[in-house]
Order: sequence, then C-alpha cells, then structure tokens
Amino acid sequence: MKLLKRPRQNNLVIPVNLAVNVVRKKLISQFKLFAYLKIHSSGIFENEYGLAGKLALELKVSRNTIKNWISCLIQLDWIGYDRITNLYYIRSFDRLCKLEDIKSKYGVVFSVSKFEKFEGFISAIPYAYLHNVKIKRDQGWAVHLRGNTFQPTRNLSSYVPIAINAVAKYYLISATRAHSLRKIAEKNGFLKIAPNFKLLNETTFFKIHLIKQYEEAIIGKNIFIKKGQTFARFPDLVLSNIQFTKR
Repeated sequence: MKLLKRPRQNNLVIPVNLAVNVVRKKLISQFKLFAYLKIHSSGIFENEYGLAGKLALELKVSRNTIKNWISCLIQLDWIGYDRITNLYYIRSFDRLCKLEDIKSKYGVVFSVSKFEKFEGFISAIPYAYLHNVKIKRDQGWAVHLRGNTFQPTRNLSSYVPIAINAVAKYYLISATRAHSLRKIAEKNGFLKIAPNFKLLNETTFFKIHLIKQYEEAIIGKNIFIKKGQTFARFPDLVLSNIQFTKR
C-alpha cells in the first residue's frame, strides 16, 4: 500500500465551498499535499521509510515542510494515522465537508495533468464562483450568492467586472490577499484580466443624473486624464475558465 508513482485518476472534482474554505483558512499548501496523496493512493498508504523526502521532491519543498503539512492535516482530521499499522487514511471530500460543516452540491473540475498549477487553480475559485453568478444574473436568473440556488452556467465566455474589494468583502479576507489570489490565478492561466475604462466627456460627466453612474470611480479616485480625454477606471474585467459540475 505504497504511494503510486502515477495518478489513479485524470480529474479531481473538488467541492466548491470546500475550496473556498481552504482559501479562507489559508490552507492551500496543505490542501495541495492532501490532493496529491488522494490522487496517488487508494485512500490508504503506508508510512514508509523516506516518505517525507519523496513527497518533498515531488512538491518541491523541504522535508520539514512536508512533516508540518502532514501534522496539520492530521490535526484537522483530513487524514488519519494508525500508529499500530503505520498506515495513513485519506478522508473523502464528503467527510471533509462534514468536518468543516460545509454543504456543496457543486464541484470544480481539476485536471491532474496540471498539478504543478494547483495553487493557481484553488486561488481562482473565489473569482470563478462570482464570475459564474454574475453571468447568471446578466442572463436574467435570480441567483443568490449564498444558499443552494447556485447553478453553474455553461456559457463562461464573457468577461465580467469583479472588484478586488468586493471579493475581499464577500469572502472575509483582506484586499491584499484577494489581489494576491487573483495574481496567482492569472499567472497560472485560470483567470484572464482586462482593464475596464470608460471614456467620459465634460457634458456627460457633469450632468447630475449621470454622477451616480460614475460614483464608484469617483469615490475610488479613479478618474484620470490622458491625451486630453477624461477616463474613469472601473473594476477590472475577469474571465474564468474553471469548469463547474454537479457532484
């Protein structure tokens, strides 16, 4: 019951809310180890000699880091360890959701062949979820951000504005962390970001009934002049290529 050299599956379907919980609790690295163990075992594997060193080579971190991550996962009860049999037990995603008091009808599909980009994938999910909800709303669906009414849409080819501060507020994380998550996700190809500028002119800008339209840009001091023209910068446009599926 040793760890397998090759993955046992091509895709991993991770519960959406579990992934978000991992982001909130800053457990992406530990979850990456958990995912690796899940992919490369039947759910049970032996604590063989040199295991930490082998995992360290695969995940490109130190042996001590691997030991710390394993200790963390055991403490969370995401993996179990039997000292008598010297065996590790990998919990199911359903068990993790139960432990974390999470309900998640939908999952995100991760291609195991892109495992080196796992951190970027998990980092993209908070944005991908809001991207999906925004498109649904634009299509006329009554979508609640929280609850069981969320349903993934198949048409994800549209850019939608998603403010970093909005992500931070919704997920109860700092704006700095929200920006860092977006940057990592974009670097790994799971999000595409485009600037969102609107051209203003003196006539429209100073009309009272249009001020509200540009309120967000004004408050954020994102009005600027370039080559004699006045622009307002709004939340960047985001495109996600994360695939959602019903579990």
